[in-house]
Amino acid sequence: MNCLRMVLLSLSMAVAATAVADPIQWPASEGGNGHWYGIVDARLSWTAARADAAARGGHLATITSQAELDFIWTNLHPIRSWLGGIRDGGWRWITGEPWAYTNWYPGEPNGGASEPYLQFSPGLPYNGTWNDNSNCGHVSGCDQPYLIEYDQHPDACSLLDVRRPATWNVGEAFEVVGVDFVEGMSLRIGPIQVTDFSVTSSELISARVPDLSASGIYDLVVAYPDGRMCWVVLGAIVGAEELSWGAVKSMYR
Repeated sequence: MNCLRMVLLSLSMAVAATAVADPIQWPASEGGNGHWYGIVDARLSWTAARADAAARGGHLATITSQAELDFIWTNLHPIRSWLGGIRDGGWRWITGEPWAYTNWYPGEPNGGASEPYLQFSPGLPYNGTWNDNSNCGHVSGCDQPYLIEYDQHPDACSLLDVRRPATWNVGEAFEVVGVDFVEGMSLRIGPIQVTDFSVTSSELISARVPDLSASGIYDLVVAYPDGRMCWVVLGAIVGAEELSWGAVKSMYR
């Protein structure tokens, strides 16, 4: 086996070992917080899982209500996994959210200072209750997956699309759907800033075509204030005549 094949094999094994379930959203329209949740099957200690979640753009999940627990239990069917709770003097969430709701298994927490990390324990007899545990960085059978929580979709560009107008004449209305709107976000088509737009909802922007009189290949760019960018390739345009249409999406972080 040559070196390149060995490297590719190693990379594929690493990806498989850290597979993450497609995140699902707890939508605000259903009483949720708008966050996204997934399971990362990485088999890590708690401290390593915390670092891994941050590297993925999220954090170890924090469960601050029965409604949030019910959503995760129903939609993700999690196995034994790490949560974002830690005891350092008292129990707290790593996000700084109030430690008001708990779901301990009877008799837990019982590990004292030697078990300062929070673990989600599904299955009988635990049924989604919590357990305290040690970091378990190298103890056989203790390394485990973790629940990850994202404030926004980790690949927001995959949700982005454009409801195109009949033509690309100046002033023609179009919509950007699947966008994760935040204050300070900007919109442009090619080099032209789109200034005439309104936010219909956190996922829908209504806009009007700026002056695209110059021929060229145009893309719609959504730029976030933290430096991330998404774009959709619109195609080659000559005046108001659309020559082609694309749906290529990508993202910078």
